[in-house]
Amino acid sequence: MNESFAYFRLPDCPDAFLVAQDGLPAVVSPDSSPSHPGFLFAPFHATEQCPTVLIRPDVFRRVSLPPPSLPPFSCSADRPAADRRADYSSSFRLFHDALARRLLSKVVLSRCETLTLSAALPPTALFSRACRAYPHLFVSLVHTPLTGTWLVATPELLLSSVADRCHTVALAGTMPSRTAGGDPVWSAKDRQEQAYVSDHVRSVIAPRSVLIDESEPHTVEAADLLHLRTDFSFRPRPGVSLAEILHALHPTPAVCGLPVAKARECILAHEPHPRRYYSGYLGPWQMAETPASTDSTASTALSVPATSLFVSLRCMHIDHTSLHLYAGGGLLPQSREQTEWDETENKLNTMKRLLHWLVKDS
Repeated sequence: MNESFAYFRLPDCPDAFLVAQDGLPAVVSPDSSPSHPGFLFAPFHATEQCPTVLIRPDVFRRVSLPPPSLPPFSCSADRPAADRRADYSSSFRLFHDALARRLLSKVVLSRCETLTLSAALPPTALFSRACRAYPHLFVSLVHTPLTGTWLVATPELLLSSVADRCHTVALAGTMPSRTAGGDPVWSAKDRQEQAYVSDHVRSVIAPRSVLIDESEPHTVEAADLLHLRTDFSFRPRPGVSLAEILHALHPTPAVCGLPVAKARECILAHEPHPRRYYSGYLGPWQMAETPASTDSTASTALSVPATSLFVSLRCMHIDHTSLHLYAGGGLLPQSREQTEWDETENKLNTMKRLLHWLVKDS
C-alpha cells in the first residue's frame, strides 16, 4: 500500500479516529522536533532501517468500523513451545548475570513470538476487535511503507499535553487480575520496580517543569492484567519544549532498565530479536483538537488532546499471514525465571485473545 495511515482509539473513548496521507510519511531525525503536526510512530531505537515517522493529517476524522465478514481461519506458532522456552532461559541467564554483577539495577527482557495464519485477515478487523475487547487501553493500527503494519493495545501513557498542562505516568509491576482477589497484594519486587520507574520519571521532569501533582502508586487494570501506576501532572518551564521532555522520557525504565543508557546497550547487543517498534511510542502530536466527522452518530462534543503519546506495548507486527507478537518484563536481581516467563505469557495473551475471538466470529 502506497499510503500511510493510523487508526486510533483513546482509552475510555467511544470514538475511533483516522489520520492518513498519500505516500511516504516524514522521517523525524533522532532527538529533533517534528516539523509539523501529525501522528508520530517511533521505535525503541531509531535507525535508518527503523525510523521515527510522522503521518501528515491530510485526513483526520472520526470513523466507524463495523465488524467485517471474515473467512474461516486458524493460527499456529512457528516454533515448538520447548524451543521458545529454552531461548528465553538463555537470555534470562545472560541478562540476570549483568544484574548479579551490579552492572545494571534493572533491565527489561522481551520476547518475540511468531504466529502463522491460514488466511490473511483485514488489519482493520483486528483493530475493531481490539477496540471492543479493551475499552480502557489505547488501541492503534498503524501502516506506512517505511514501518509496515502494527497493531498496539497499550495501557501506558508516555506524554500528553492539553494547553499548558502535561501528564505522564510511571507504570510497572504486573499480576493477572484473576489471581488478585480483593485488594491486590504486590510483591516487594513489583513495588521496588515501580519505585525505580517513578524516581526516574520524577528526575526527568523536575528540572524541566513545575510539578503540579503526583499521585500515590495505585493499582490499574489493563485487559486481564493489573499494574502499579503513579500519575504526574506538570507545566514545562519557560524555554523547555515538549519535544525535549519527550526525548528525555523515552525510553523509560519501564521498557528499558536502569541506568537507562547501559540497559539500552545491553538490550541492543544481546536481546535475540530486534524490537523495532515494540516499546517505542505512538500517537497524535500537536494536532487539531476537534477532528472532522463523516459519521452523523459521532459525539460532536468530543475532542482529542493535541498531543497524546503512548508506549507501544502489547503489540504485533502484521506481515500478511505472519503475526509477530512482542512482550517483555522488568528483571531485578531477585527476579525468578519462571515468574518472569509467566509474565510475558500473560502479556502475549492480550493479542492472542483477539485471534481466539476472531476465530469464533468467523
